[in-house]
Amino acid sequence: MPDVHNNHKFWELYDLEKGRDAELSLANVCNQVIHSWIWGFVAGQNGVGLDGIFVSSDKKRKRCLYFLSVDMLVDLFRSVGEEDIYHIEMRRDETGEMKFTRILGRRFGEAVAETFELPDALKKALRDL
Repeated sequence: MPDVHNNHKFWELYDLEKGRDAELSLANVCNQVIHSWIWGFVAGQNGVGLDGIFVSSDKKRKRCLYFLSVDMLVDLFRSVGEEDIYHIEMRRDETGEMKFTRILGRRFGEAVAETFELPDALKKALRDL
């Protein structure tokens, strides 16, 4: 089992020969990278270049290890980096913690897919700044 003393030896902890494809949402892939417990580079043929990374978050580390190719990483960075967030809604949950409930975005240069009106209370708060 991966822990703080052996997470750098991921090739000994997982059966890398029995990998299978998995579909993850963009948010889930980002979580694997951001909250990575395991992070390892995979060199190209003859140790030249970079083929990708092995990664697993603190929550997934006991169950699986993901491989992200360089092409997948480039697509991931582009998807996140080219997004223009134009609307965010947040609400407090039952414990009082603020949570995102809706995020609207688009790629830079694309038209906004939907229009929205700011709530009156928010308009007033912005005017009062």
